[in-house]
Amino acid sequence: MVREVLELFSPRSGGRFIDATLGDGGHAEAILARTGPRGMLLGIERDPKMAGRANRRLQNFGNRVVIVQASYEQLLVLAGAHGFMHSDGVLFDLGVAAWHFVSARRGFSFREDEPLDMRFDPSEIEEDAAHIVNGGSYEELVYILHAFGEEREASRIAKAIIRNRPIVTTRALADLIVRTKHIASRRIHPATKSFQAFRIAVNRELEIFASALPRAVSALRVGGILLVIAYHSLEDRTAKRFLQNQVKGGSLALLTKRPLRSSREEMRLNPRARSAKLRAAVRTK
Repeated sequence: MVREVLELFSPRSGGRFIDATLGDGGHAEAILARTGPRGMLLGIERDPKMAGRANRRLQNFGNRVVIVQASYEQLLVLAGAHGFMHSDGVLFDLGVAAWHFVSARRGFSFREDEPLDMRFDPSEIEEDAAHIVNGGSYEELVYILHAFGEEREASRIAKAIIRNRPIVTTRALADLIVRTKHIASRRIHPATKSFQAFRIAVNRELEIFASALPRAVSALRVGGILLVIAYHSLEDRTAKRFLQNQVKGGSLALLTKRPLRSSREEMRLNPRARSAKLRAAVRTK
């Protein structure tokens, strides 16, 4: 949703922005192109390999871009350390990069046969998905599948996992879920919600996102803009509730009464964009 991000940020020459989910640098590149030659951007990326990809993509911008390999949980500290307090805008694009599913070989995809890992930063996170799948109790597995995957058959899947442990590869887990589920969706693979749930649990995604939102507001100048692109209902609900509470408290004003959706053209080029929802707000005090 690069076009929508640029329209809402409306980057001015010399603007300072924070991309809290840098990925391979697509949004950052577009923002920097609009703010040069004095515009600056702080890019935060949790995955060290993705940070390296972004660094190569953005190297022509020189010292106009600061790339930090870290969790956006540290957003406020990093903004202060690198001179990005009172920024013009902060962006969260919460989608998992296609690269993670295709090339990372860390167990993000149920379509590949890979170790059950799912960690964005293996050096930061000690327990991988295999640890949770093979060590979690029935109650813990049901909670993860239901709370983080909204999986209606959480109990059946948890029981099947426990009966068939140890499970060490993505293919083994995905095949087990396919055999176990009664309710088949025509829209998504039967293992989609379970894999989402374990990935969120491993990386503490919702917990970190919820803690980062108020820090992002603190890093904005008055008049600065907060943008959140969410790809599933858990992320979107977290963003929606936070924005509503901030509006009630007078700290933010909504720029989007309803979330913006991807254009048909973008969905044609990138089918994963069909679930994207963009919410925007401006800091008022």
